Amino acid sequence: MYYVLSIGVNNGPGANRLNFAEKDAVDVFRVLSGALGPPRVRGRYLLGTRATRAEVIATLVALALQPPEYLLLYFSGHGSEEGILVADGLLHYADLAQYLQRIRARAMMVILDTCHAAAYGRFVSPADVAGLGGIDDDHTWLRVLSEAHPGMRMLFATSAETLSRESLNAKNGFFTAALLHAFHHAEADLPAGSPKLISDLQAFVNACAFMQEQQTKNWKRPGSGIVPLHIQQPQFLGHLGDFPLVRSQVERAVGTATITNVAILPGLSVRVDFVVNGRRNVPTRWCVRLSHPDGSLIIGRSRRFVPAKDEHAEGGRIRFPVSVLDDDRASSIVLNSGWQLPVRWTFELLDDHDHRLARRSLMPSYFKGAPTPQLGW
Repeated sequence: MYYVLSIGVNNGPGANRLNFAEKDAVDVFRVLSGALGPPRVRGRYLLGTRATRAEVIATLVALALQPPEYLLLYFSGHGSEEGILVADGLLHYADLAQYLQRIRARAMMVILDTCHAAAYGRFVSPADVAGLGGIDDDHTWLRVLSEAHPGMRMLFATSAETLSRESLNAKNGFFTAALLHAFHHAEADLPAGSPKLISDLQAFVNACAFMQEQQTKNWKRPGSGIVPLHIQQPQFLGHLGDFPLVRSQVERAVGTATITNVAILPGLSVRVDFVVNGRRNVPTRWCVRLSHPDGSLIIGRSRRFVPAKDEHAEGGRIRFPVSVLDDDRASSIVLNSGWQLPVRWTFELLDDHDHRLARRSLMPSYFKGAPTPQLGW
């Protein structure tokens, strides 16, 4: 069993309120428990006032009594060199390490997006750290995970001496935003199954590169060429590279989609119905284009959505104003000359890497002043 415990606290006692710590915890949990994550994930997220010391400890105690094979603990919020700030005060790193030590998981991952995050490593026994000793189906995950070295791996948003920050643009902590980017955009480095898998090392390296790029771009002083010295530098502890986190979408799309119906409606509109399967919590786009038969675009529209279920069904009418044909020079010439105007409606479902999940097109003709009965306008 693969268990995910994701914790986020915006408003810890005595500290400035954070904007996105609780969102961080939800976003990470949704990716790991969705179509990109391991099969049959169990877990929970604790947010805000629910994330008390007693509740966190009770969850860890329960996991010690019935340990999962693989455990991932994530925390976002305030932290110090002594511990993390939950809803009712400081949960000391020494206590956290003690409770985690009692969970006899085959392999464990701890991710901390907090100030002074790497200070946690000082409280972990060397014996508990992962060392060198000793996806089309669920077997890929189980085989790769079973080969992971025992012990704990740790990813930290920053060093023990420095602060972490939030990104107003991404609406996440800087480190979490970079990690989420890696989950969705990193290439696979574990050559097993299809889609292939992204390891903890690949996710960390990709996140660090993305984070460095974003911080340098955002904080470079205009015209000076000087980059501030307080760039946030993530750190890690333990043996990385053998613990799969998510499926990679770079080579091929995850899941499938089917367009169940496309129908031309009166006016410049179309009805589309579709079903997306196996893409829970994975961003998806639909795109509709109205173009000339040669492919030149007249007008288009797209919408990004995130399926909340393994089977996501959606449908509705997509309408463009008739005036777009008058505004398009080639269309207006044909229509004003009394000729029929053949056009192509194309509807596609895509992932964020532009892999096509499904496509359908129709070629009706439109008239001006003498509309066809089935299309009229």
